[in-house]
Amino acid sequence: MEETGLRVHIGDVCLVNEFNDVDRDYHQVDVYFHCTLASGTLTDNWQDPEGIVDNRKWVTRAEMAAMQVKPDSLAAVAWQDADAPNYDPLEPIIR
Repeated sequence: MEETGLRVHIGDVCLVNEFNDVDRDYHQVDVYFHCTLASGTLTDNWQDPEGIVDNRKWVTRAEMAAMQVKPDSLAAVAWQDADAPNYDPLEPIIR
């Protein structure tokens, strides 16, 4: 709802990821869930109701492989690879 304005059914946790920035004494834990659309339509021109997300893009796996994304295991989890991790160990923050 926060970024898309859509309502979803929240399923199982599919990934827990940690980020760390020792220079700023910062530690972040992200929890990712499998979700299914409950109501609304996600279109190519959707807008973030709060205006925070201003750049979004649907990508193929090949396109994602050419991008810098975090967490590192995001593609494996998104495409539900058999060996996709459910915990992605501590990663440094990218600046």
